[in-house]
Amino acid sequence: MKTKISLICKLFFAFLVFSCKNSDKNNISNPKKQSLWSDTTKNNFISKYSKTEFDKFVLSELIAENEFNKAEPELLKTIQSPDFKNYKNTRINEFIIVVDDLAGKSKSDVEKILGQPNNKEKVNPSKTPCPCDKYLYLDNLVEIVFMNSKADWITINNTSSYVKINNSSNYQSVSTFDDYIYVKVLTK
Repeated sequence: MKTKISLICKLFFAFLVFSCKNSDKNNISNPKKQSLWSDTTKNNFISKYSKTEFDKFVLSELIAENEFNKAEPELLKTIQSPDFKNYKNTRINEFIIVVDDLAGKSKSDVEKILGQPNNKEKVNPSKTPCPCDKYLYLDNLVEIVFMNSKADWITINNTSSYVKINNSSNYQSVSTFDDYIYVKVLTK
């Protein structure tokens, strides 16, 4: 009986040693690839080439996708190429729209987050202090009606987008539909 237990223990120990050696060999033959970007390099690149929060998001995504195979000069060529606009458009629905960051803000404050509007028009809803500017951002993903020069009626189209509302009690209403979210801000 003691011999069987001793033999089982020896076999188990041999199995553990063999497993560890094979594990070490796998780690040696497949070392992790080294990133071409330090945290400082990433932060400097993002700060230098982004004007908006959306730009920061897009550049962070681009670096994450290419940090093991493209250094800074190569990524700079990428963002300066005509194809980069298409890349940015593919990231629009992945950008987190934080309504609290937009609500009650001026046009220039909104542009710091979303960028330049891609469309502008005048609207005149009844029982409002209008005519008012209605701006569309991020390829019509976000619509904002500015009342008294503040972002008041905020609509986020396409519910596949990421929308964050930290405190819905701050708003007159928050309505969610199949294909959009509408927020009425308490603008004075």
